[in-house]
Formats: sequence, structure tokens, C-alpha cells
Amino acid sequence: MSKLTEAVLRSDVDAMKQAIASGDNLNEFDDGLTPLLWAIFRGDVDAVRLLLETIDPLENPKIYLTHIDEALEIVEAVNQPQVQLLYDFFHEQIAAGNLIAKLEKALPHLALVHIADVPGRHEPGTGEINYENILRKLTELNYTGMVAMEFLPTSDPVGKLRAAREMASSLSRG
Repeated sequence: MSKLTEAVLRSDVDAMKQAIASGDNLNEFDDGLTPLLWAIFRGDVDAVRLLLETIDPLENPKIYLTHIDEALEIVEAVNQPQVQLLYDFFHEQIAAGNLIAKLEKALPHLALVHIADVPGRHEPGTGEINYENILRKLTELNYTGMVAMEFLPTSDPVGKLRAAREMASSLSRG
């Protein structure tokens, strides 16, 4: 396993910087992530984006990236425009909460947000996340990235998607 891959798997930003700077073992690719990262660092894949998404440790205790702050640290260390963040509010609420403050910090590197409520991964308004405030904040911050509704509807899927879209649209209109 390359030193870069090991550093990525440990979320060790300093080790990632050292591996990138040294070029150590970067030709001995042993997984899918390392060659993609190296290609991005060399500028070989301008049209490709790598989005880092965190998964809460309750859903998958083996995942190595569990908090948006960790992913942000990696994106900032990599310092390549193709490496960006996917902010999944569902996972971050379970992992650590404080969603809006982290959203403000992550915004410059944010390409996609996932919407689902806690508990149950259902549509906005069924749980503890205040999506009206989050969507209002996205509008206030002039977020231009994509928003994905990644929820399990409690009933009529099309109706629930329409309601979520209407909520987002009404908040963006002011």
C-alpha cells in the first residue's frame, strides 16, 4: 500500500502532504483512490471531481472519514479544485451536529449537499434537523452547488419530493 493511501485511510493530513511532496511509491498503485488522487495532483483529470463524503460511525463503524471537519481538512491540504466536499446533513447530524457552523466553514469547497432527516433518513420536516434554517443559510451564503434529496419518503415519493423542492424554492425566493 502506498504511503499516500495509508495517509488517506488514516485521515492523516500531514502524512498525505509528505507523501505527495516526496512522490514516494506513487507509481505502485494498489487501489482506486490513490491513482485518482495522484492524477488530480498532476493535473491529468481536469474534468473529474472527487467529492469526499463523510459517513457517521453508527451507520458504518469501519469508515475512516466520519466528520465534515476531517474532510474539509483533507480538501484544504490537497488544495486542488477537483477535490471537493459532499456535505451529507443526515450523517453529520448523527456524528456531531452543529450543522450550520460547519456549513459556513465548508462552503468554499462544497459541491453537493445531501438532504435527509434524522432519525430514519426521511424527508425534511420529519425529524430533528431544521431544514428551513439550513436551506435559508444555503441561500444566504449564495450556494451554487447541487442539492440531492437522499431520503426515504414516508409515503407518496413524488409528493414528498415535490414538497421538499417547494420548501427549498420558497426559501430561496426569500
